[in-house]
Amino acid sequence: MTESVHARLRGPAKIMQDARQIGHVQGLGNYPDGQQLTQRFVDKAEHPTAGALPLIQEMQKVLKEQAEAFRAAARDYRATDDQIAEDLQRGIQ
Repeated sequence: MTESVHARLRGPAKIMQDARQIGHVQGLGNYPDGQQLTQRFVDKAEHPTAGALPLIQEMQKVLKEQAEAFRAAARDYRATDDQIAEDLQRGIQ
C-alpha cells in the first residue's frame, strides 16, 4: 500500500508545478482588464485559503502522514507476526 501512497505524492508535485505556472501568467497586457485577469489567476493559484497551492500542500501533508501510518502499521504487523511465530515455536517444543 505504501507504494500507492508514494505514487499519489508524485501526482500532486506535478499539479503543484502546474498551479505555480498559473500564478505566473504573463502577456495579458497592461490594461486594467488584463491586470485584473492576471490577478484572478494569481489568486486562484496562491490564495491562502482557497488557492490551489495551499490546497495541494495540505493534500501532500496528509498523504505523507498516511504513508508514515502505513509504514508504522507494517512494522507492527511484522512484530506481531514474529511474536506469534515465536510463541508457536515455544508451544511446539
